Amino acid sequence: MIWNKEFETMERKRLASMQTGLLQQQVERIYNKNAFYKGKMDAAGIKPSGIKSIEDIEKLPFITKS
Repeated sequence: MIWNKEFETMERKRLASMQTGLLQQQVERIYNKNAFYKGKMDAAGIKPSGIKSIEDIEKLPFITKS
């Protein structure tokens, strides 16, 4: 069953483009508004402008519960 035909049947290229844009917006927002993650990204040498595609998510520093 399809709930949202526009998004669930989107072409792969368009989906990747949309995901990249959303990732870029989120990284920019976090970098500018969260000192903790800004410090983590700076320590990893990552700037929001360095996120060019969805594959760049691998560059981002993640934290774990521990």
